Amino acid sequence: MSFRFWRRVRIAPGVTLNLSKRGASISAGPQGAKLTAGTSGARATAGIPGSGLFYTKKLGGSRRRGRGGGGGRAAARRELAPAGGRPAGPDRRRGAHPRRIELAAAAGRS
Repeated sequence: MSFRFWRRVRIAPGVTLNLSKRGASISAGPQGAKLTAGTSGARATAGIPGSGLFYTKKLGGSRRRGRGGGGGRAAARRELAPAGGRPAGPDRRRGAHPRRIELAAAAGRS
């Protein structure tokens, strides 16, 4: 289990300084709509006050990479799949996985 740190400091009405273990950010805007800029990039948030419902959109690219580094299963599938999204080779069934096609071809050759 790890420790977490988060603190929000009100600077002026509608302006807050947000401090956390990963860095600092500043938020500004009326209740229900905020613009936030910090170490993770810029975001716009709109919501219904008191409801817990809100929508957040990232505005600018961040030079800093997330914790996961952008890897994972989706990245592995993109590396295996040829351009155009269709399997290469004789088996062109829709939705056929490229790795399964390679294994089937290798089994047929032996």
